[in-house]
Amino acid sequence: MAKCELDILLKGDQQRYRIGDKVSGQLKVLIDKSCQCDDIFIEKFWQTHGRGNKDKGGVEKLSLFQGQLEPGEYYYAFEFIVESEPLTYHGKIINIDWYLQARADIPWKLDPKTKRDILVEAHPTIKTKISPVEPTLDFSVGEASEAAINAFDAIKLKFIIPFIFLFTLIPAFMMPDKWREGDIFGLLFLSLFMFGPWVLAFKILKPMIAQKKLGKVSIELIDKTYSAGEELSLTVAFNPSQELMINGIKARLLLREIAVSGSGTNRSTHRHEYLIEEKILSTQEMFNPGSAYKQSVSFVLPENMMHSFYAGDNSLRWSVVVDIDVSNWPDWQQEEVIVVSC
Repeated sequence: MAKCELDILLKGDQQRYRIGDKVSGQLKVLIDKSCQCDDIFIEKFWQTHGRGNKDKGGVEKLSLFQGQLEPGEYYYAFEFIVESEPLTYHGKIINIDWYLQARADIPWKLDPKTKRDILVEAHPTIKTKISPVEPTLDFSVGEASEAAINAFDAIKLKFIIPFIFLFTLIPAFMMPDKWREGDIFGLLFLSLFMFGPWVLAFKILKPMIAQKKLGKVSIELIDKTYSAGEELSLTVAFNPSQELMINGIKARLLLREIAVSGSGTNRSTHRHEYLIEEKILSTQEMFNPGSAYKQSVSFVLPENMMHSFYAGDNSLRWSVVVDIDVSNWPDWQQEEVIVVSC
């Protein structure tokens, strides 16, 4: 059986590249017996790894040789251009790496292959080209504000509470029997069915309840697309419909890693949040009905941070979150997603 060994040799043994650079080198092929080779090829691609399912993209393939190979040592030149994003990224639950992988397609044998990683970094003058993907908001705590307000109007609210009430009647009637039987696990199980829906309903409807006192809250962004180093400005405005005390208003610039693992019923979403900067717009203040509030704040996007990234099950999402802490009332929160390039 012919033994075939592959080795990727990069020009100058270079490991780090910038957007627009050429990745060049040679593929070394060492073979000890004559054999037919349907194809020897090398490909460049990025791939995610971490908590989520793996995503792959940016695949570019070069065929280097096809035919009969005699014993000996061969060198095949290759060259790729690093055209665009994503940059190499190593985070908490998501990592993005670029690879060069070579393979020899030998009939009726296990194909020999080799792989090595390269680092792709930002270029000082060439900006990354972020795909115009509209991110899907995942409904975690505090992220469903705008969607909930649009989805649950006053008419729908009339049906939510009665439905939950009827849904919890059955476990309520069963609990006395479980108590008499001393069935602790049964009581715990029924308790989840009784109180779980109410907790979920409160989380979903909380923004609407908060807005009853605040009135319509307006979050205005000059733009939704930014480059590293640029200034982001936003304006928060509302006109209270009732007298209320505001404990504080703040805006946070966030980068979130969102990774999905598994599929079907085993599908899980994992998140990790980086607080880039926090600005206080207002401290404790009393508002009377009709006393309009309007305040602007700005952030400077960091020069050396990762750009926005959206793949199948992995994403890096930039956003600005505004929190309004209302005294003795549910707090109000809204997230505005932005796209950041490097």
